[in-house]
Amino acid sequence: MVILVCAQFGIRFMHPHLSDDFDLKALTGTYDFSFAFPLGTAGNLVGTVPFVKVAIENQDSSNFGNIYVGLQTRQPEEGARTTWFGFGAFLPTAARDDESTLLFGALTNYHDVAKYIPEYLTLVMTPNYRQRVGSSGVLGLEVGPQVLIPTGGEGDELEIFLQYGVVAGFQSPSLSLLAEFLGIFMMTIDDIDMGERFVNSVQARAATRIGLFRPSLFYRLPLDDSQQEFLDSSLGVQLEVTLK
Repeated sequence: MVILVCAQFGIRFMHPHLSDDFDLKALTGTYDFSFAFPLGTAGNLVGTVPFVKVAIENQDSSNFGNIYVGLQTRQPEEGARTTWFGFGAFLPTAARDDESTLLFGALTNYHDVAKYIPEYLTLVMTPNYRQRVGSSGVLGLEVGPQVLIPTGGEGDELEIFLQYGVVAGFQSPSLSLLAEFLGIFMMTIDDIDMGERFVNSVQARAATRIGLFRPSLFYRLPLDDSQQEFLDSSLGVQLEVTLK
């Protein structure tokens, strides 16, 4: 996380490779349109607009997910250590009348499942810790709760998830090569075994900086049977632009 001095905008696209042999079109996948604005030296105002596009055989549909708005605050650096916090909410903006498209988004990107659950307000807190290793190595950890509050669906109940991630790799001002372990623990959902409450993935990411632009490429593999029944892997691209 960086305390910005200028506005930043970004787009991320993740295209799935499904376990079954469906003819997915190139634009099928999940999209995130993001923004960040500086709030002095205190942190950043951030937001994300999720979008899902499904173009597969005879189906062509799309839907917006739950918009996220939040704050990122940064603690003073202590040597090679950096800590920052994210606070925010996924607003209940996803339309329940097209749940199949949202379900496709959730199964493609389960680590961010709160983006795709209609009629829920999700409160999020995400502490992050980064440790420099040598001149260019980095280790990081994030873990934090998500509280899903129903806003209108009959029979919906309050749920609590725990989102977590571990990152390691090489990072410099111009190039990042990172390996990530991503997961979510569904603490309160009824009628599932303990092992089914964890949904984990591994991800490789490469990013560089070219002037105002920061492009990145990432590849994600699901680790548990519940994901692998639907998803073999996902390939993603991201572009961030910092205005001056």
